[in-house]
Amino acid sequence: RTVAALIKHMQVLVPGDTGLGHIAGAVGVPVVTLSGPTQVISTRPWKAPGVVVSTRENLHCMPCYGTRRYGCCPYEQRCMQGIERQDVLDAISAMLNHKTGLEDVPQAHCERRGGAQAGGARRDV
Repeated sequence: RTVAALIKHMQVLVPGDTGLGHIAGAVGVPVVTLSGPTQVISTRPWKAPGVVVSTRENLHCMPCYGTRRYGCCPYEQRCMQGIERQDVLDAISAMLNHKTGLEDVPQAHCERRGGAQAGGARRDV
């Protein structure tokens, strides 16, 4: 309950694809999820408005969560290390400005909930 109470006071939360994002979703806090090894279409927070930001790099090993490769990455976690800071900052800014269309977020590297699928790493979730 303590974590949920703290998250509820945030304007936006920037977690990995983890339980904290689900807690934020449950209390209605917008989420900018950093995604790498997970299949975010099925593991993302469901209830909060938000976007998923992933690497610009097209890695054949993504997603590896749930496979033998998970936990012993031969590529130095490039799926997470390759996430561009500016993409994350743009997504945070869009969430703080309540831009539901996320026009200012690079579409090739982010996904929003409730729209049409675009190219690259952006997926509707």
